[in-house]
Amino acid sequence: MYIAASIMSISATAAAEPVRYHVDLTRAREQAVRVRMTLPGPFEDSIDVHLPVWRPGLYLVLDQAGTVRWTRASAVEPAGAERHAEMSKINKSSWRVSGLRDATAVVVEYEVWAASLENRTRHADDTHAFLNPSTVFMYAHERRSSPVEVRLSTPAGWRVATGLPADADGVLRAVEYDRLADSPIEAGFHDLIAFEIDGVPHEIAVWTGEAATPSSEPAPGSVRSAERYRAMPADFAAIIRAQAAIFGGMPYERYVFLVHCHPAGRGGTEHYNSTIVGCTPEAFFDADRYRSFLSLISHEMFHTWNVKRFRPAGMTPYDYQRENYTDLLWVAEGTTTYYEDVILVRAGLMKPAELLKNLAKSIGDLRSRPGAGVQSVADSSYDAWVKFNKRTADAANSTVSFYDKGALVSLVLDMTLRERRGGAASLDTVMRALHRAFPEPTAGYTVADLRRVIGEAAGDDDGWIDRFFSTLVHGTADPDFESALMTVGLTLVGEPPKDDAAWIGVTVSDEGGHAKVTAVTVGSPAADAGIVPGDLIVALDGHRVRAGDLDKRLGRSGPGATARLTLFRHDVLRDLTLAIAASPARSYTIRKADDPTDAQKAAYRSWLGVDW
Repeated sequence: MYIAASIMSISATAAAEPVRYHVDLTRAREQAVRVRMTLPGPFEDSIDVHLPVWRPGLYLVLDQAGTVRWTRASAVEPAGAERHAEMSKINKSSWRVSGLRDATAVVVEYEVWAASLENRTRHADDTHAFLNPSTVFMYAHERRSSPVEVRLSTPAGWRVATGLPADADGVLRAVEYDRLADSPIEAGFHDLIAFEIDGVPHEIAVWTGEAATPSSEPAPGSVRSAERYRAMPADFAAIIRAQAAIFGGMPYERYVFLVHCHPAGRGGTEHYNSTIVGCTPEAFFDADRYRSFLSLISHEMFHTWNVKRFRPAGMTPYDYQRENYTDLLWVAEGTTTYYEDVILVRAGLMKPAELLKNLAKSIGDLRSRPGAGVQSVADSSYDAWVKFNKRTADAANSTVSFYDKGALVSLVLDMTLRERRGGAASLDTVMRALHRAFPEPTAGYTVADLRRVIGEAAGDDDGWIDRFFSTLVHGTADPDFESALMTVGLTLVGEPPKDDAAWIGVTVSDEGGHAKVTAVTVGSPAADAGIVPGDLIVALDGHRVRAGDLDKRLGRSGPGATARLTLFRHDVLRDLTLAIAASPARSYTIRKADDPTDAQKAAYRSWLGVDW
């Protein structure tokens, strides 16, 4: 379906004049990226151009126009000469180019300061330039569906990795601006690893910040010499095969993994037929960190279907100038989070015991979070723009993560589907049906569509879907994990809180050798005593306290004791008295049932792809 849809899209726009970008990266060492955009006419008299205020994959307004250093424009005469055109700002992220009535094209030039590596937007130095197009390339609404050409001028020795196709001259092409915006570009010195899966080419481009192209022989002790580094193609292929088995194949003709490997590397962002992920060099030398890296790869790869193909209606087509609201991020991100480690087990890259350990911890974290009783996953999804990605010191008291709780709600949904249909349906069934119904993000699915697909998979004769959505999606009820896990023969065991674990309900960080309060749990002794985020605790019962030893100091007194805290607030010294309580936190473990039924064993195998 993807290939046919692409051919139709290309044929429909083949006769259209493309929007052309020339990107000058020759000053990348200064973190400067210059862009020359040529928009074909005709024009009435003016045209507005815009830079997106956010980038897909991060539900946060970044106001990226703030890094545009300067702009200028010119009009192209019918004979080809260029003349100055007036270009003026009309809002925070838009400019108007005027005086274009007789022009055949308009040229807009500007320079972007590219110094944001951690949020995967744009970064340049003497070793590379990473460009997330939605943070670098301006566009005009009137030309958003026009084909696109991108030419890069790079320093000597640089090469380019991107999901966009390139012609013989190295010109990158996209069927329209939206495809360009969803295709990050990595140019510079990077290692390039190619592999195929069933004839479909895949590439891994790894940038490490080295100032020269990696030699054919890796230096001893370097990232490239690590056994896990060499294992990437096989491990990535196992992940892709396990995911493609759910959906019935790969929905692309080529896929590119862009990897930024540096000391602060973390996180990832999904794109149409590529992804950009970050990792630390230690990921290739430490088994646990490498598994975390593979979980990230699994997460972003699953987005190739969930979000990059079937997408919530509130997010298609993208509105690049404002927030795109949906209450379905618990599916887009939460369900993807649920599958990331399930896929690793199915691919043979994670032991089931490790998955169960991670699930038990997630359940314990959710049940100890006050915000779980305040905010639903639907509300968390909708408020991603103003709460999840703009977290405050009160976040734990008033919010939940649509990633974390969304994953656990997806677990319950998966187990419910398996139980109701005796193994004939599962969350795999729902994912596959959504992909069939919405193979491309030209039209998004609604809550009604999701409910319909779930009903088709497992029936709804007793109204269970209403109960599921009202209590777990739009409500704040504690999911019944105990019953859900019994579907696959697992038992959730909660350990009682430790009576001797002292607790006052604060989170602290080090500041100048003292304990700065960064969060206060609602209903805790600290909250009752009036401690607030920002307070600087300097002493407990007259003895100096540092962030790292606060719990130890509290433990000396123990639950039930009364403590005197000395702290600074607004540089004013205060003394507060509070009662030390026992920690309410419970830990959980997930164990196999002692005497599972044949149905439970079969469900377990269907779920994880391994025998009981």
